[in-house]
Parts: sequence; C-alpha cells; structure tokens
Amino acid sequence: MHFFKEAKRRDDTVTMERSIGHAAKFAGKAKEYRAKAKKGMAEDAKEAREQAALARENAIKSRQAERNEAGKSGFARQTTGFSILG
Repeated sequence: MHFFKEAKRRDDTVTMERSIGHAAKFAGKAKEYRAKAKKGMAEDAKEAREQAALARENAIKSRQAERNEAGKSGFARQTTGFSILG
C-alpha cells in the first residue's frame, strides 16, 4: 500500500495500477492460504478427538480389567450390614 500512496502522491497511474495488481494478487494468495490452514486445523482437531476417544476407551478397558482381577483375587470391596449409627 505504501507504493500506491507514493505513486498517487506523484500522480503516477502506471505504478498505482501495478501496486494495486500486486496487492490483489497477494490478497488472493492470503485467502487461499487461510482456507488451506482452516482445513488443516479442522483435520487436526478431528484427529485429536479420535485420539482422545481411543485413550478414553483404553482407560475404561484397563479399569475394567483391574476390577476383574481384584474380584478374582478376593480383594474386591464388599459391603457389610454394619452401620456406625445403629
């Protein structure tokens, strides 16, 4: 934009047109890169969600396996009829 303002001050229409052309070209490229980045971020977010879901499933399976082992070995928590109040 600096070149455009300088060309306008000098009343140089050729340089003004050229600078506007360059600005439009770079604005178009910026739009393309923005769209590409947005798509990439969406894919990254989807992958992160999938990884988190897989980690949750693995944690659940691990806890279930621990509970099953605790139950088989006799260390499972059992409740009794004993009450502090009564």
